[in-house]
Amino acid sequence: MIRLVSIFLLLKVFPAVVCLLVGLLIERLAAGRLQSASRSFNYGVSIIYQIVDFTAGGLMALAVAFVALSIPHRTLFHARPGIVGYLCVILAVSIVGDFAYYWLHRCEHKLGWLWAIHELHHSDECMNVTTTFRIHWLDSPLLAIIGIVPAMLVPQPQVAIPAWWLLFRCANNFWVHLNADIGFGWFNRILASPQTHRIHHSYLPQHIDKNFAGLWTFWDVIFGTYIHPIKGEHPPTGLTSGKQVLSIREAAFLPFTRWKGMLATTTTAETSPLRT
Repeated sequence: MIRLVSIFLLLKVFPAVVCLLVGLLIERLAAGRLQSASRSFNYGVSIIYQIVDFTAGGLMALAVAFVALSIPHRTLFHARPGIVGYLCVILAVSIVGDFAYYWLHRCEHKLGWLWAIHELHHSDECMNVTTTFRIHWLDSPLLAIIGIVPAMLVPQPQVAIPAWWLLFRCANNFWVHLNADIGFGWFNRILASPQTHRIHHSYLPQHIDKNFAGLWTFWDVIFGTYIHPIKGEHPPTGLTSGKQVLSIREAAFLPFTRWKGMLATTTTAETSPLRT
C-alpha cells in the first residue's frame, strides 16, 4: 500500500503541483490575467477527482491492464538501444494515446450520457490553469482506460515509457488550459496550445465541438474538427446556456441530475448545452 501511494505521489500529485505553480506564474507574467473567480472551487473539485482517480481510476487501469496482458498479442513498438530510439517510442505512444483520447473526448461532446459527466469541465467561465482538474470524478475511470492503452503497446521491459507519457500528458493538460494567448502560429495545426484549446472551451457558435485533441491537433485536422485561432483572439468560455455550477455538492451530483432529467423526458436527444 505504501508503495502504491508513493507511486501515486510521484506520477500524479507532485508533477501536478509543480505544473500548477508554473502555470500560475506564466499566467501572471505572460497575460496578467490571474483570474480568481473559479480557482478555489476548482481546487475543491480537483481534490475529489484525485482521490477517486487513485482508487476507482487506479483499479480500472489495473483491470484493463490485466485483461490486456492475459490476451496473447504482439507489441507494436520496440525501443531500439539509445536515447533516440527510446524517444521515438515515447512519441509513437503519445500519438496513439492522443488518438484514443480524441475519440473519447469527441464522444463526450456528442453523446448526452457522456456529456453529463464532461459538462462540469466546460462550465468554467474563467478558464485558467486551475480548470485542468475541474473534472467530474466519474471521468476518472474513462481517462484511466485511455491512459493505459499505450501501455499495452510496448514491451514489458519498457514500462517506463507509458510512465513518461503519463507525466508528459499531465504537463500538457496544464499547458493547454493556461489563460494566456500563447500559440505556435501555423504549427497550431500539429501541436495543441493555449490558443487552440481555448477555442475548444469557447461557447461562440463557430467554435462549438472543435479542437478536441489534447496534444496532437493534426487529429482534428484529419477528422475535420480543427479551427485555427485568429491572432489576438481570446474568446469567452463557459456554456451557452449560461449554466453555472456553484457548489462542490452540485458538481459531485451534476451527472446524476442530468441523467434524471434525460430519463424523465425519455429521450437522449438532450445533449450538450454548448449546442443549445
